[in-house]
Amino acid sequence: MKKLLQRLEAGDFQAALHDIRTDRSTAYVITNQVNVLFYEWGASHPEAAMKSALTMGLRTYTASKSAIEGMANTTPEHALSALETLPLGKNHGDNIRTSFFRALARLDPAKALTFLDQLDESEHRTAKEGIVSGWINHSSEEALAWISEHERKEERQALLSMAMTIWAANDFPAALAHLKSLPTDDPDMPTIVS
Repeated sequence: MKKLLQRLEAGDFQAALHDIRTDRSTAYVITNQVNVLFYEWGASHPEAAMKSALTMGLRTYTASKSAIEGMANTTPEHALSALETLPLGKNHGDNIRTSFFRALARLDPAKALTFLDQLDESEHRTAKEGIVSGWINHSSEEALAWISEHERKEERQALLSMAMTIWAANDFPAALAHLKSLPTDDPDMPTIVS
């Protein structure tokens, strides 16, 4: 990992990629290196990162996901465009979309919501899951207010349940205090406490 970090510090992404491809470490170590390399590469050189990610064979999904997450922090418009052109199956594409929106919502929830409006309706569920999971720990009251605005009860309850699960895992006292503050006749209460 030290050599990888030195290569990244020098901006030598191609050499880092070569090192990973010739590394004989365990699959776990190599996957971690791929994550770090493509995240940093995506943040600084998105087009080159995506082009190389698509050459990673069995690790194409991991490399693409990490590159998209890196782009979300620096060039989210490019990341969204790249998402639309990834030649990955539905499940991988949905997972990468969720990761993109999670990374973007951590930094700029308003921008994530703007990008949500640009998606087809069929892509909203995974994008909303990413937004909620990125937003809930940083601005929980705003995220919960946004969730409560959803008209469809099933969607609202699913997002609320997910938000409370994530929030409780990261800040149990705050999540519990919020639950205790809700009126007992709140229509979403059964979903939250189940």
